[in-house]
Amino acid sequence: MLELQGMQPEGRLHSGIDDTRNIARIAMQMGRDGCRMYLNEALPMKRRASAVQGNAQFKPMDLSAFRS
Repeated sequence: MLELQGMQPEGRLHSGIDDTRNIARIAMQMGRDGCRMYLNEALPMKRRASAVQGNAQFKPMDLSAFRS
């Protein structure tokens, strides 16, 4: 995923904290690119599939706290 975003991995390979930071960088870039993200656990089970399919009833996550 890092390569698809044009990023280089940071930190040590397979280090839990470094992998987590790299995943966070990917998620932040996806947010900047306009990707809509949802907390699946916050949705009722019967609504999860419809939200992923673009149901406008659900709002995307607010990622502003994660932006630098």
